Amino acid sequence: MKFKLVVLFFISIFLVSCSEYLPWQEYFLSTIDADGNNLKHLVKDVFGVPKFSQDGEKIIIANNQGFWTVNSDGTDYICILDSLDVSYNHFSISPISEKLIFFQQGEIYQLDYINGDFTKLFIYENEGAWFPSFSPDGSKILFSTTSIGQGDSTIVKMYSMNEDGTNQNLLYQNSSPYFSLIRYPTFSNDMEKIYFVYGGLVCCNYDGTDIELIVSGNISMSSCPISISTEYVVYTDYIDMFSYNIITGVILNLGNGDNPNISPDGTQITFDDYDLYTINIDGSNRTKIAESSGRFQSFSPDGEKIVFYGQIDHSRKKDNNPLE
Repeated sequence: MKFKLVVLFFISIFLVSCSEYLPWQEYFLSTIDADGNNLKHLVKDVFGVPKFSQDGEKIIIANNQGFWTVNSDGTDYICILDSLDVSYNHFSISPISEKLIFFQQGEIYQLDYINGDFTKLFIYENEGAWFPSFSPDGSKILFSTTSIGQGDSTIVKMYSMNEDGTNQNLLYQNSSPYFSLIRYPTFSNDMEKIYFVYGGLVCCNYDGTDIELIVSGNISMSSCPISISTEYVVYTDYIDMFSYNIITGVILNLGNGDNPNISPDGTQITFDDYDLYTINIDGSNRTKIAESSGRFQSFSPDGEKIVFYGQIDHSRKKDNNPLE
């Protein structure tokens, strides 16, 4: 009996000793320069979709519980709206004002991310709204709707409206015998074209004419499957990223990656492939620039920084863990 107690004592000492060196992680909302320098961990244990404000001074985070903001230096982390869910964590920031738009239960809302005031721009009556986005000049909003038609078919539509919700203009309409929807309608930088996902990557003129199916097939349902620059549209198909050259029509496979975001000057893409990466728009210089704990990232308006969810892995003694 005494021998058994001695053995158990030494086993317990061994297990405690080993547990002191178990690895652990910390997770942060983070920023890093686009060249991989100047990594800064801002706020711990924050998750959602982060984007810079139009002036680059704030970072806005959306998740299923609402919206938060934090200054770009990590100070003044606050909740600005927690009374409404953010469907698909999808939101679009105005390029000219301190407002953003999002949708929830078929309705579109506009939120002032400085003072927290919000208004409803589209009311769900016969049609439910999806995926609103601002135009590059901030004057227009694109969005899609779904409704049930005769025989339980789905009627899908795409609209534009003024940034205050007025002058709703039907651009495109189609019907389907099964549930479907138009996802992520987005203006080109010159506002002459609109790109959206509907049975593949689709393009039309700004007024909804000349519909063209560019790529047929599955395109990711992630929070940012389309990113547009002056010459390129970048999209994903659940596994790989692709760039479509608007001028030449050439489609280039960029390899594995998710949630691509094109830099403002159109030369570089940041994306997630289990960690944070950048790649040139021509597919060259694929570079891991940081350890990542999430799959959402985007450039600042000047293209100098990337906001993402950074990870720190630790292997020192557990009793030195400041989280405990």
